[in-house]
Amino acid sequence: MYIRQVVSTAGAVIVIYVIASSIFHVMGHAMRLLAWFDRWGPAAGWVIRVLLVVIGCVMFLAGRKAE
Repeated sequence: MYIRQVVSTAGAVIVIYVIASSIFHVMGHAMRLLAWFDRWGPAAGWVIRVLLVVIGCVMFLAGRKAE
């Protein structure tokens, strides 16, 4: 059970952090940890952000799934 809680929490943290990074990016700022997204161009940066949000949601839902 402990592993499920860790996975769920990690997924939620990933989603919140990437969404915050996206908002800051639109405002013209960059979060240092996620600034590497835009090294391959703006389109690749947004694809990576969306994929991380999807992965975080899957982790969150998988961790919350009842046995």
